[in-house]
Amino acid sequence: MKSLLNCILMLFAMHAAAQVPAPAEIVKKKYATRPMSNQTIEFDGVLNDPVWNTVEWGGDFTEYQPDENTPPSHPSQFKILYDEKYLYIATRAYDSAPDSIVKRMSRRTSDSGTCFC
Repeated sequence: MKSLLNCILMLFAMHAAAQVPAPAEIVKKKYATRPMSNQTIEFDGVLNDPVWNTVEWGGDFTEYQPDENTPPSHPSQFKILYDEKYLYIATRAYDSAPDSIVKRMSRRTSDSGTCFC
């Protein structure tokens, strides 16, 4: 009787262990950034300053929520630069229906969209 009980417990433990999915290996991505040396950025929303060409676009994101380890529905990209005082981040966020983006006024904007920061 005791050996039968041990056998059943061992089979149950083996079955339970087989049901636990192996954790997915997380691949850490590395992105390049560069310090700016005596170069300036014009804050006009257009990324045509030559200093932005010194780094590649980063991206290739995967979702964390709601669908873990799946590609996002819309891609995004970024670049990062820095100097002795500031960190500069440029982003490209793509949308398949940009006409559906609604502009809302907030406490920090006027009718013309000017920021009162």
